[in-house]
Amino acid sequence: MKFARILTLVCFATVAQFSAASASEQTFAKPKQGSLRIDWCLVFGGACGKPAADKFCQDKGFAQSVDQVEDIDIGASGIATLVQGSGQVCNQPNCDGFTYITCQKPDAGPPPPPPPGPPPGPGGGSDTHFYKKPKIGGARLNYCFKKGVGCDGQTAADAYCDMKGYDDAADFNQSAPLTAFVPTRYIGNGKISNEGLSFSFSDITCENQP
Repeated sequence: MKFARILTLVCFATVAQFSAASASEQTFAKPKQGSLRIDWCLVFGGACGKPAADKFCQDKGFAQSVDQVEDIDIGASGIATLVQGSGQVCNQPNCDGFTYITCQKPDAGPPPPPPPGPPPGPGGGSDTHFYKKPKIGGARLNYCFKKGVGCDGQTAADAYCDMKGYDDAADFNQSAPLTAFVPTRYIGNGKISNEGLSFSFSDITCENQP
């Protein structure tokens, strides 16, 4: 009986601790402001991901966001997004939103540490990040650094990774040809491609060397 009573108290304490932790956070699925989904970027082509999620959480009375996941190309399904920093509406096929945002209450303490990265490889390992259909300034990243310049893919991919705070591109893959309905932007000068067909990246893996 004494053991059962101790076990009950331990279980109750564990449940209470878990409930307190859960109460300090709230997750919003497909977050909206009014009738519009929240755009992945706080301003057009910049401050994407956490800055936009933080703004959403703070408007809801929370301290900050602690987790968020991108919902890629929701504009292709006819879903418009709200760019919170300017109040502009993005209604193009390449507009991105959030699958969810998890907000943290002001009294919840510091955010949890990020999950550990992948285990080191034979060469000592590296910090990497995978970007699907990478964009710049709200448009797909052009495969060339500038029009007719650096069209090997590596030049533009390295510049993109540098913009994201990484050393270089460890891997990348070219997209299928894109029509004028899917604009691409040159990272070398920020200009939109005016070609009828252009190429982007289907993905880029950025890397920090150890």
